[in-house]
Amino acid sequence: MVPGTSHPAVIDPGNSLVALACPTVRRCTAVDDVNQEVTFDPTAPGRPKPVEIDLRQTNLTAIACPSASQCTAIDRAGREVTFDPVASGTPVPAPTTIDASGKGGAIACPSTSQCTATEFGGAVVTFDPTAPGTPTLARLDASADVDIACAVVSRCTAVDDVGREFTFDPAVPGSPTLISVDLVADEQEAVACPSVSACTTVDDSGREVTFDPGSPTTPTTATIDTAPSLLGTQDHAFE
Repeated sequence: MVPGTSHPAVIDPGNSLVALACPTVRRCTAVDDVNQEVTFDPTAPGRPKPVEIDLRQTNLTAIACPSASQCTAIDRAGREVTFDPVASGTPVPAPTTIDASGKGGAIACPSTSQCTATEFGGAVVTFDPTAPGTPTLARLDASADVDIACAVVSRCTAVDDVGREFTFDPAVPGSPTLISVDLVADEQEAVACPSVSACTTVDDSGREVTFDPGSPTTPTTATIDTAPSLLGTQDHAFE
């Protein structure tokens, strides 16, 4: 597919958008730096109305939408908020603490009943967004920043800020092996896994690395942007 002419549209005047998820080709939901969500049709954005979704006023960092009617966002105080992007706003949903010790980083929701979030500090927490309860935190990587993608409910792959990946079952995370996939050891900014046998991560030197999370020791690397750092893929929070 050859990119055509882009047509930028302002969807949240005066605020910075920090993360985006698009569960269908006609619906995307973004979150901004003042704890609002804005849902729009990317083919005809019009003038969507931003809606507040986190009354605690702690910055949102990431969002995942496993369906067109359910999204889950996390914030920097270790809380999650789950909402219907079409019917959000009345009342404002109440955030639930899922990690009292950390700061939310990234999130992946392979189903409407399972999400796995990361914190800035290498820990992950898996929970049911419809009934979060008190999920157990698992510290899997001592690195400062981790992004995550979950192709299916039984397999998630995370990447860290020194070029490593680790793949695990979020129900039983154990002690996964950290494996280098970016030999330059650059910071991996984001990861996407469209299947259980393929993940692609991008780094802060304009490279992409593609690997099989089941056998990640032979990744392929290519420079796809010679100028700025690559910051994100689908469902990644832009720092």
